[in-house]
Formats: sequence, C-alpha cells, structure tokens
Amino acid sequence: MLPNSQSAVLAEARFPDTGNGPGLAERVRRQQEALLEIMRSGLISSEPAVVISRLTEVAARTLGVRRASLWMFTEDGSALQLSDAYDAHDGNHTLSGRLEASRYPNYFEALRT
Repeated sequence: MLPNSQSAVLAEARFPDTGNGPGLAERVRRQQEALLEIMRSGLISSEPAVVISRLTEVAARTLGVRRASLWMFTEDGSALQLSDAYDAHDGNHTLSGRLEASRYPNYFEALRT
C-alpha cells in the first residue's frame, strides 16, 4: 500500500517533442487498460517501493513517453523528493533526487496554487 501522507504528490511525464500523440479515444483506451492492469495485478498490496516503481513504468507506457517520475513534497513542504523516475528507453529507475523550494521558488509557488 502507498504511504499515507499529507504530502502532495506530483507525477511528471515528459512528452516526446514530435507533438504527434494518440487521439482522445486511443488515449482513454490506454488509460483504462492501465487501470485494469494495476487493479488485476494485486500491485496495490505490494511494498510501497514496488508500487511506485511499477506505477512509473505503467505511466510511461500508457502515456507513450520515455520518462515518468513521481515526486513527493517533504513533510515541511520545503522540497520535492524523488520517489522514482523511470526511463523506458533503458528500463532504468532513478531513486534519488531532490528539488529545494529555495532554489526554485516560482515552480513551487505554481505547484501550490
């Protein structure tokens, strides 16, 4: 099960530069398939790290993007901590990264509004 936290969660996906994406119907179909896959797999009852890792993989595939990541606010909201970043090109997961609000005040303000 995912950690129960007051932290806000930001899921980020970087879209390819081509601008050519699936139509709305295709996108909805892919999203529904991904949700069914997650529900049927029993994934949600796994350890949090396993759940997060698998969710970034499913997100990248479903959105048709190379990278998908999950970031969580720290308890005090002063930073975003990377939970997982998946690169579909090489299949690698990155687990460490941190963005400090003091270095990116405009970005953090936008997230909070």
